[in-house]
This record gives sequence, C-alpha cells and structure tokens, in this order.
Amino acid sequence: MNVSTLLAPQIVRADEGLRMGMGPEQGRLILSSAATGGAFTLVETTIDAPHFGPPYHLHEREDETFMVLEGALVLILDGVRHELRAGDVAFAPRNVPHRFESGPQGVRFHIMISGDNFERFIPRYAAAFAAGETHLLPTIAAEHGIAFLPEP
Repeated sequence: MNVSTLLAPQIVRADEGLRMGMGPEQGRLILSSAATGGAFTLVETTIDAPHFGPPYHLHEREDETFMVLEGALVLILDGVRHELRAGDVAFAPRNVPHRFESGPQGVRFHIMISGDNFERFIPRYAAAFAAGETHLLPTIAAEHGIAFLPEP
C-alpha cells in the first residue's frame, strides 16, 4: 500500500470550519471533499427563521443525507412532505426532486453531500445571494447540475 494515498485523520472542533450564509441560513463546512478523498462534503446548517429554505430542486451529480440535530426540518422529497426532528435522518438521492425548510422555531442539521461538486457550487451561490443578484441563482445552479423545479 502506498502510504502517500492514505487520508489523514480529521478532528474539527465546534468553533472551526469555513462559514458562509444566505440570510437566516448559515453554513459551516465541517469536512471538505479534499479531507474525505472526494467521497463527501459535510456541512452544518443553522436556520434561525421559520419556514426558510431553498426552492424545489434536484441534483444531477450528488446525493444528500440530512441529519437533524436540533429543531425541526421539513423535507419535501419527491413531492411528499416529511417533518424531521432531532435524531431523524433522510437520504435524498441524485435526480430526486426535493427541498427543505426550517420548522417554526428554526433548525440545526448536518448535510452530507457526495463528491465535491457542491463544495464548488455553494460559495458562488451564496455570494450571488448576498449581493442581491438572485436572478443569477438558477444559472449558477444549472452550471453545477442543479435544476430548480416548480413546486409539486
């Protein structure tokens, strides 16, 4: 076995990680795809406002796993509404339409996203959102294999 191909163990403290936000939705990059050998990216998301989240969409290039830590997360997965509480986990495979939003008191959850595409997408998307250039969001998403869809 070539020792240089082994991944380094990672310890990420609760106050560490790249932070970015979109209004009431704040993210913290816990593990980058580089740290996991391209297997996945792990992001902690906190939404401190009720009923906030992205539009209905699908990912062509990555699967997502949602793990609720605190509060409630509403997940519309392939047109079916699910209310997730602390300790609940949901898997949203690529090409399955979905969206999420925070519950009435907000939510804190982890998203594990396969591959490294999302890690390149989210800084661009967040920057356009912060600049008020919301008209660019569908184009940025499409360039990363993410399609916005009409709500079912």
